[in-house]
Amino acid sequence: MSIEQSNGKARTVMPRASEMNRAILPKPSPEAYQRAAETRKFTTAARAVIAKEVGEGPAKLLAEDAWRTNTEVLRELPADSALVRATVAEFAAQTALAAYFRNEAIRAGLLTERGMQLINQSLQHGVRLERLAVTSWALSKEAARQTKKGQKPVDYEQMALEEAKKGR
Repeated sequence: MSIEQSNGKARTVMPRASEMNRAILPKPSPEAYQRAAETRKFTTAARAVIAKEVGEGPAKLLAEDAWRTNTEVLRELPADSALVRATVAEFAAQTALAAYFRNEAIRAGLLTERGMQLINQSLQHGVRLERLAVTSWALSKEAARQTKKGQKPVDYEQMALEEAKKGR
């Protein structure tokens, strides 16, 4: 950006589009396409689950909030596995639902009958998300410990199948 004098006044002059070099953007990496696909899968699934409780209207926004929560929590955990991802995904959905019902309770008036029902729903989702937070942290910590020791992570599905066979 430069300055020139016009009619006795200093004015800024922006470069013309024809004077500028064209920006060459790199092609997106395969990882970027993979992340986009994961985002779509997660938000579609979360939207379906959330819509059962709140209807189709706010479900899209809540699913997007759940995705952001999901990715942030996964970044903070020491290890990642399928079971950790599943509990974190449920945690994210419960977080979005708890926030939604809390906001609706405030909108309805906390001292009204409807407001009290909504705040109770919010509290129920809050209890569930606290349990999921503790569970996902414990699972992630255990997976990190086993990986550090050079062991394979525990196959919880196989353990459950073995326990089911013993119970028969």
